[in-house]
Amino acid sequence: MSEVPVKESPKDRLKEITDSIERGIQELFDSDRYKQYLQTMSRFHNYSLNNVMLISMQRPDATHVAGYGKWQTAFSRHVKKGEKGIKIIAPTPYKKKVEEMLIDPDTKQPLRGPDGELLKQEVEVVIPRFRAVTVFDVSQTDGKPLPTLAQNLTASVQNYEVMMEALQRTSPVPISIEPIHDGSDGFYSHASRSITIREGMSESQTVSTTIHEIAHAKLHRRPDVHLDHTAPKYQLAEVMGQEVLFSNGRFDRDNLPEGLYCYDLREGDSGYAATIEPTVGVNHFGSILTTQPLEMPEQGCIELTEENGLSFGDGGEMNIFEFVQHTAKDRRTKEVEAESIAYAVCQYYGIETADNSFGYIANWSKNRELPELRASLETINKTSAELINDIDRHLQEICHERGIVLTTNEMQLPPHERLYLVDEIRFIHVQECDSGFDYTIYDAASGKQLDGGQIDNPQLTHQAAIDKICAMHDQ
Repeated sequence: MSEVPVKESPKDRLKEITDSIERGIQELFDSDRYKQYLQTMSRFHNYSLNNVMLISMQRPDATHVAGYGKWQTAFSRHVKKGEKGIKIIAPTPYKKKVEEMLIDPDTKQPLRGPDGELLKQEVEVVIPRFRAVTVFDVSQTDGKPLPTLAQNLTASVQNYEVMMEALQRTSPVPISIEPIHDGSDGFYSHASRSITIREGMSESQTVSTTIHEIAHAKLHRRPDVHLDHTAPKYQLAEVMGQEVLFSNGRFDRDNLPEGLYCYDLREGDSGYAATIEPTVGVNHFGSILTTQPLEMPEQGCIELTEENGLSFGDGGEMNIFEFVQHTAKDRRTKEVEAESIAYAVCQYYGIETADNSFGYIANWSKNRELPELRASLETINKTSAELINDIDRHLQEICHERGIVLTTNEMQLPPHERLYLVDEIRFIHVQECDSGFDYTIYDAASGKQLDGGQIDNPQLTHQAAIDKICAMHDQ
């Protein structure tokens, strides 16, 4: 009698996936795999580190993923028969009603009723939960083309002046382009809070270097803290994988050095810290200082769990000056972060960059612990996404101000299925088939289908097929 296989539970499937992420991070840092990861990340810049890792490990050439049903309902496409899906992690939070003590807003003490009993109110809280889901890449589907335009990597930068203006508006400090005689391409000055870029470089190198230095300006500013032997000491702790300084009381927010961030912890029913919030009036458990800002979800607080909750370990006590020195990153880590961000952002905009700087990635990662590697990847993911979103917003603003129509892509399609803008009037959707290429021609302004057909020659390159289609329809 054959043994009946035990069905894997959702919890086991999730653990198997998260374990593979940890292994993937440890194995990531040879230059070729790391570049491939950054390319994937640039296409999925608003995804979490965990999901970028999972997509990169399972299908590194993916460009746009969605669930089986969403491809049909939202994009009028269907998943091809026999395609193997990509496993990622999706949030599935649920709401729970709990009782919370009523607090007097003046005395900050619990309120009691006429009978002396504590007064309570029922509140609804959101409990975080995750599960494994299956998605498919656009290359695994057939159907209606996605409304995006492809742009190849190039040493020149389309709308270069507009891009540089967008970078000026995105940068937290002023940018100037001047002669630099020490051999460097650019630098960020902490003292003058400014960025200087060497003049005379190619457009692509100028853009790449500017993004590199903006990353330094955003991430690697040193808080202006001076040594004071009489300064109070606080407990070194860890929250969400980040080292923090913890106080049972409240920090003086008005006099905090620039570059430090303060948050409050709310006490839960268990007597431990339950959430991180910008400020907490009642049920205040304590406050924390961080050197990197925390991203608050829509509900305005971060739910703490056993995995990401407040942990003290044996870190001891430090004053603010000692904490800043303790958490400062070494120069090589700063350069890896800035160069990785510049590479990812340039990949997103289709800008060619030199990749000779990736030779030291494997050496940099050697002997570093997983939490440190994960922390840098989190920083790279988060900062790249912020920069791309900010640059996109400023590009739209500038083009609106100047009446410019951009044709750069929001999302790159895989080589076998792209839209090509051919003459500012038409774009052509090309899709490989057994005998060569299927194509459809659309009006660029309205998106209306104009014509279509098939090229029966599988030996043609994509560009040769495009040229042939254009020649046929220009006759």
